[in-house]
Amino acid sequence: MTCPICAGDGAFYRNVTGNINVPLDRSVYELYRCAVCSHVWRTNLLDKDIYDERYYAYTASRNDLFDSIKLFFARQDNFFGKPIWKGIEGWTRYQNCPLVKNGRVLDVGGGDGFVLDLYKSVGNKTCNTEILDFVVEASRKRGHLTYKSFDLSEITGAKFDLIRMNQVLEHVRQDPKILIKNCHRLLRRGGKMIIGIPNINSLSFLLYGSKFDQLSFPDHVHFFSEISLKVLLKDFERISITYPIHKYTCATNFFHICAHRFSVFDNKLLGLVFLIFSFPIGLLESLFRRTHFITCICVKG
Repeated sequence: MTCPICAGDGAFYRNVTGNINVPLDRSVYELYRCAVCSHVWRTNLLDKDIYDERYYAYTASRNDLFDSIKLFFARQDNFFGKPIWKGIEGWTRYQNCPLVKNGRVLDVGGGDGFVLDLYKSVGNKTCNTEILDFVVEASRKRGHLTYKSFDLSEITGAKFDLIRMNQVLEHVRQDPKILIKNCHRLLRRGGKMIIGIPNINSLSFLLYGSKFDQLSFPDHVHFFSEISLKVLLKDFERISITYPIHKYTCATNFFHICAHRFSVFDNKLLGLVFLIFSFPIGLLESLFRRTHFITCICVKG
């Protein structure tokens, strides 16, 4: 089978039954792996209505700390603010948000627009794309121009200083190259795109295999390696990949596995203990480039 990213030869990799995020799911998910770029993808796209109100049940901006978060976001260029913001990014839903002021920002799959609220607060014109009516409406109520589609060909005229795509690319069922091509078209020269995705080379995947919590079936389709990600982004002038310290590590992944097998693990106190262990473990994972997630920043030449 041909790899959807580099067109190399892909071979059957493994079947995975269900996943730890949905314990009652007994569906079988068929994975293939590319021999050239190590990209892993799912071939059987099961017809399931997974993007419902429960999927969008959260909104980070309801947090009482939102005003403080806005303060540190605006101080990313401050000597003290930048390291504090890095901590906020890894332990909240405000992930992969480089500072842009008085520009244009597009958030692909930005939910109800809670991250765009940050960008709007520092003078940016904001644009969002989502797929469900009630999410689109919530984003528009926040004052963000919002399209009900991931077909970015509908957006014309505007050029963006930043395109943000956090935990989205792994969901794309159509050809990911088309989405990236449109992002490249919409960026101004010198503009940046930031992508946050699960890391198929993470320590958790190496240790737990099919129990890696970011396999997250049935919504995740693509699982990128550093190589396949660079192939996908080859039209950009500069590409840098980082391995951020995050609250999700092989420690929290182990907790998730145990929580679904042994009810004694399914309590908030033990969850907090594993979360505390995530910081030193996350440091090690980052050092060896085996983090749960990777971040890619690419610049249009």
